[in-house]
Amino acid sequence: MTRPTLRTGALTLAAAALLSSLPLASAEAQYYYPRPRNDAGAAIAGGVLGGLVGGLAAGAIVNSGRPNVYYPPVAAPAPVYVQPEPVYEYVPSCRMERRTVWLDQYTYTHRSVRVCE
Repeated sequence: MTRPTLRTGALTLAAAALLSSLPLASAEAQYYYPRPRNDAGAAIAGGVLGGLVGGLAAGAIVNSGRPNVYYPPVAAPAPVYVQPEPVYEYVPSCRMERRTVWLDQYTYTHRSVRVCE
C-alpha cells in the first residue's frame, strides 16, 4: 500500500474542484425535460458535494497531524561461525632410552630403544 503524498493530495483536490464546477445536468436536458422549480435535487446535490468536500478537508486535517516516521528495514543478522569443539585423541608419549642388550652370556651392547607409554 502506498503512502499518501503531496502529489496525490493535490490531484484529489483538483479532481474535487473539477467535479464541483461541472453542472449537475446539461442545459439541453433541462430544456427538453423541464423539472419543477422546487430545487429539491439541487439541495440533495449540494449536500452530497458539501459532504465530499468536508470529508476531504477532515481527512487532510487528520492526516496532517500524523508524524512522518520512516523505519528503515532491519537487516538480517550476520551468520555466525561456530567453532567445533576440539577432538582429543589419545597420543601415547614416546621417548628414547638407552638400554643394555646382551648378545650372549659374556658380551653386551647399548642400543637406543623407543619406549611408549
